[in-house]
Amino acid sequence: MKYFITGATGHLGSALVDEMSTRIPASDIHLGIHDISKDSQFVGRGLQLGHVDYSDKNMLTAAFWGCDTVIFIPANDPDSFHAVHDLEHLIYAAKRASVSRIISVGFIADQLNNPFFRSAYFGYLPRRLAEETDFDWTIVRTGLYAYKLADDLPFVSQSGILDLPMGKDSQAPLSFITVKDVAHAITELALHPREEDNRQTYTLTQERSYTPSELAQLLSGVVGRPVEYHPAKPEQYIARLKQSAVTADHAELSASLYKAGSMGLLGEITSDYEKLTGNKPQTLEDYLATR
Repeated sequence: MKYFITGATGHLGSALVDEMSTRIPASDIHLGIHDISKDSQFVGRGLQLGHVDYSDKNMLTAAFWGCDTVIFIPANDPDSFHAVHDLEHLIYAAKRASVSRIISVGFIADQLNNPFFRSAYFGYLPRRLAEETDFDWTIVRTGLYAYKLADDLPFVSQSGILDLPMGKDSQAPLSFITVKDVAHAITELALHPREEDNRQTYTLTQERSYTPSELAQLLSGVVGRPVEYHPAKPEQYIARLKQSAVTADHAELSASLYKAGSMGLLGEITSDYEKLTGNKPQTLEDYLATR
C-alpha cells in the first residue's frame, strides 16, 4: 500500500509523517509539499518527496499516481473559496489517478451559523464527499489544536492574563486535541481500514472541555502563577497577535474562531479517539506541562 500525505511540512503533516514512519516502510509514504524549500526535515529518510500545486490538476494527478490512499490536510488558508478550489482539484486528481481512498481532515467549526472564516469550507467538505462513489472516504474532524494555546504560554506567563476575545462572562466551552493524537488516529485509520470507516466522520477531542475561566485556572498551575481571564476586544486580540509575528489574515482568522467559541460552537466532546485507537487522548493539562 502506498500513502500520499498533503501538507506534510505543517504541524499535523509532520506529526503524521513521524507516526507513519514508525509503522511502515518510508518508501511507502509519499509527501506532497507546496513549498519545496521546506523539505529539509525529510531529506535522507527514504520518503518519496514531491511538489504539489493545488492549482494544477495534472500535477496532482501525476503525484497521486500509484498511491492507494490520499490523506488530505487542507492548507492553512483563511479563505474558504481557495480551500474549496483545492478540494475540487484533489477530487479530480484522485479519480484520474484511481486512488481508492481519501482521508480528509475537518474541523468542529462547521456549523451553518458559525462565523469562523473557514467554516464554509468545513461545512462543504462532508457534503461534497457524500456525492462521490469512485473512492472510499473518511473525514476526521478535530477540536481546537492544543499547540495554539501552548503558543500563548510566554504571554500568559509574563502577564498573568488569558485574553481570549470571548466576552466578559462567557461560559462557553472549548474542546481541544493534540496534533500527536490526531496523527495517531489518522494512522490507525490509514493502516487498518475497516468497512465501517467508509463514508464515516469521526470527531477527535479530549475527554473534557474548558470555559475561559477554567482555562485560566488550568494555566495558573502550568505557568506557576495566578492567571486571570481578561476578555479582549477582537481588535485588541488581533493587534497582540500581529505584534508576535502572526500575519494579519491569520490573526483575524483566530479572532473569528473565538467568536464562534463564544457562541458555544466549539465545545463538542466525543469518545471517537478512544474508539479508533483503544487509548485515552492526552489531557490538556499533561500536554501543556511538557511545553
